[in-house]
Amino acid sequence: MSEFRNVLMFHHRQGLVPLGICKEALSRARQAVPPERTRDVEDGLLFNLSVRSGCSGYDCEFVAVAEKLGVPLLTWDKGLLRRFPKRAVKPEDYLKA
Repeated sequence: MSEFRNVLMFHHRQGLVPLGICKEALSRARQAVPPERTRDVEDGLLFNLSVRSGCSGYDCEFVAVAEKLGVPLLTWDKGLLRRFPKRAVKPEDYLKA
C-alpha cells in the first residue's frame, strides 16, 4: 500500500492524476487487498522514527513494521543501517548469525 500510495502521489505532483482519483484508487486498493496481507503503521510511531532518525517517512515505514513484528529489518540501505543499528541488519550478516 505504501508503494502504491507513493506512486499515486508522484503522478499527482506531476499533474498527471487529480487528487480525487488518487484517493479513490487508494480506497479501492485497500478494499481489494486482504487485511492480513498488509501491515498498517501507526502515524505517531512513524513520525517519531522519522524525526528521531532524520530518515524519510517512507524509509521509516519499514523500520516501524519490523518493530511492530519484532523482527530484524534486512536492508542494504546505509542510512537505515547507521541510524537503526538495533533493528536494521545487512542480509548477509543476518544469514551468518
